[in-house]
Order: sequence, then structure tokens, then C-alpha cells
Amino acid sequence: MSKFCRDCGKRLGFFSKLSGVERCEDCEKKSQMVNNTVKIKSPDYIPPIQQQVKINKIISGSVGGEIEYYKLQEWWLNTLTSDEQNILLSIYRPLGLSPDSLVHGKITSSSQSEVAFLSNLSGWVKQPEYRRIGYKLIEKAESSISNRTPIMDRHFLYQAKKEIYYRNRDMDDFALPTAIEACKQQIALSKKAKQAFLKECGQLPSHAGYKQLCIIMEKQKNYDEAIRLANEAKMQGWTGDWDKRIERCMKKMST
Repeated sequence: MSKFCRDCGKRLGFFSKLSGVERCEDCEKKSQMVNNTVKIKSPDYIPPIQQQVKINKIISGSVGGEIEYYKLQEWWLNTLTSDEQNILLSIYRPLGLSPDSLVHGKITSSSQSEVAFLSNLSGWVKQPEYRRIGYKLIEKAESSISNRTPIMDRHFLYQAKKEIYYRNRDMDDFALPTAIEACKQQIALSKKAKQAFLKECGQLPSHAGYKQLCIIMEKQKNYDEAIRLANEAKMQGWTGDWDKRIERCMKKMST
């Protein structure tokens, strides 16, 4: 019966079979070199990275509350630092829920989608020193959008994104371009959002994306674009002082 090297699978010679050797000559040399230069690991040895993964899995099993309900345990543990977690736990105080509802307790149902939960949570970190937590929340919310995400939830997510990035436009170079992007994302949904608002509320509120982008364009002296946006918002029926904006921009263009 043929015998093969246990490491590389190479067929062993006749005398190797008789002597009980389990490796070919090349693999045996490699094995001896490793044993001479590397400390042999015990069967219980777990590399540091795997240890951390194991610890995270243990901890994730103890995370409850809203984070567990939305299946965000891994994100909570691996994306947020411990300081960021503690900040959220210290400032999150939703009405009707206990102060520690974020990670404790058992929640069995919620009217919020995951996207709505995350974008609403970002509203609790308005202070400039907490802005990076808000960025992470918005990023996770955007990555959670699916075909089943309600249009209204997407509408308010982009509004939350616009607010947190525009608020910090003087703190981070990327904040203003990202705020502009958020305005455009919300505007792109405006026709579908209009239908959703009329169905649910019977009327249209103001539109943060149109309004903010008009302000930005006017500040950048891009009056043509500001007028175009204001006209578009007005035609769709969104509440706002669109006529005044148009008139003001036209005057600035003529001076």
C-alpha cells in the first residue's frame, strides 16, 4: 500500500514506509527549521486577533436593547470606540424608554426601520466634539438602505445627514461637500416624498434639502442655480419663501 507525506501529499519511498517516516525529506527539513526558530504553540494558543474576535462575540451576546433588536451588535462593538459607546449611552434619553434601552432589555417590536433608528440616533450627537459619532451613524444608516426602506425614512435620513455635516462645515473640509450631497440626495427623492407626505399628512411641509441648497448656492453666488432650485421646490408645492428667494437672487444678479 502506498504511503504519502502528511504535509505535502508526495508519495513516500519504499524505505520511508518501512521506517515509519510520515514526511518526505523536503518537508522534514522544513519542519526541523521551524522547530528550531519558532516556539511551538500549545493546542490552547489563540492568536491575539482571534482572541479579540472571540471576546467580541462573547460581548455581542450580552448587548441587548435597540442595538440587539436591529442586529447592530457587531457594528456597535467594532465600529464605535468604547468612549463613543459611553457617550451615546450617557446622552441618549428617548421618551417612553429607559435610559439604558440602547443596549439593555429585550425589545420585541418597533415601528421604526433600522435606517430611521440610526438617523434619529444621530440627532443626539449635535455637539461638535461628538460629530464623528454622528458621521458613523449616518454612514451605517446609508449602508442599511434597501428596497424595503420607506421613502419617508430615506427622506429624513438625508435631512439628518445634511444637518450634521453642514453644522460642522467649518470643522472638517469634507463636511460642506457632503452636506451638498445630502441635499441633492433628498431632492432626488422629492417627487416620491411628496406622494408619501400627501398620503400620510395631507399636506407638504418645508423641504430642508431644497432650502439648504438654495442658501448654499446663494452664498456661493450661483444665483441661477439658486433660482432654479427655488422654482422647482415651488412647483412641487413644498412650503417655503421661494418667491422671496427668487426675487432676492434676481436682484443680486442685476447689481
